Amino acid sequence: MSLLRAGTPLDGDSCTIVPIEEVGVDSYAAPGGAWAYGYKAPAAVIVCRPPEIRAVGMRGEDIDVDELAGRVPGLSAMLDAYRS
Repeated sequence: MSLLRAGTPLDGDSCTIVPIEEVGVDSYAAPGGAWAYGYKAPAAVIVCRPPEIRAVGMRGEDIDVDELAGRVPGLSAMLDAYRS
């Protein structure tokens, strides 16, 4: 199971970068043993330079910010602070 979440925003002089992380946990059980692991990987970055907000994937492709906000809990409210 995995999900997307917003990381801690990084404030710069002229813009703010919000990392989007994919986090997950997986497990497997078999006779005589079991294993479990968790992971966190970068999924996208959002660059907020008011009035513009852009989302970019890890391969450099543009991502629709509203679509991403629909998949990341709390992201829409976080980005409202940068919309002007």
